[in-house]
Amino acid sequence: MKPEPIDLQNIGKVYHNENEAVHDEENYEDETKEENLCCRQVKRGEVYFADYYYDDGILADKRRPAVIVSNHGINEKAPFVKVVYLTTAPKSNHPAHVKVQCGKPGTALCEKSQTISKSFLENYIGTLTEEEMFQIDRGIQIGYGIKNNVYDYDNEEDAFVKDVANYIQEMDHLLSKLCDLKELDQKARHIDIEQLLGKDVLALGRILPDSGLEAVRAAMVSQADKEQKKIRERLELMTGKR
Repeated sequence: MKPEPIDLQNIGKVYHNENEAVHDEENYEDETKEENLCCRQVKRGEVYFADYYYDDGILADKRRPAVIVSNHGINEKAPFVKVVYLTTAPKSNHPAHVKVQCGKPGTALCEKSQTISKSFLENYIGTLTEEEMFQIDRGIQIGYGIKNNVYDYDNEEDAFVKDVANYIQEMDHLLSKLCDLKELDQKARHIDIEQLLGKDVLALGRILPDSGLEAVRAAMVSQADKEQKKIRERLELMTGKR
């Protein structure tokens, strides 16, 4: 059987179509890999062993623990995550370093967060606590020079402002209560018990002599005095006079 003659006019089209098919197959494989990575479910705060790149982009010869710091939307839908690497090596007191406990004591290097493919994440190690993640968020802010627009009362200066505000609020409340008690004390000393009790006082009068009615007045005054004394003692403690 004779071989079929080569169509020299269309050979270019055949070659182009074959290349296009190979290219489409490669693209399909890449898209499939990316879809699989997007489907991989990881969560913020989880720690994995992961490939580590030096600052110059060279892949290190060993893996490091890495905590995922990216938000839920990225972790759920993207093929990559944002991580902060952990180290067990002793580190100097750096404002962007955060002490964590995940299997063993370590330090989160918050000034060196990196974006890596989910394929870099290998063995799961554990999950950090909410408090540890909060401190890591603060470390990232410090490392990147980000100032939070919302007051952060964990900051020492803001915590002091909050304490002063609470102190003033309590002082105002106590002073207001003291004024109310003084007014009550004055009313108790001059109150007309017969007018207060109305017509029923006649019946009460037959049971209680005048000394009994005065005892009622004295009890009201005594109670007001006791309350005033408690508030004055609290105010003295707050102002350092005791």
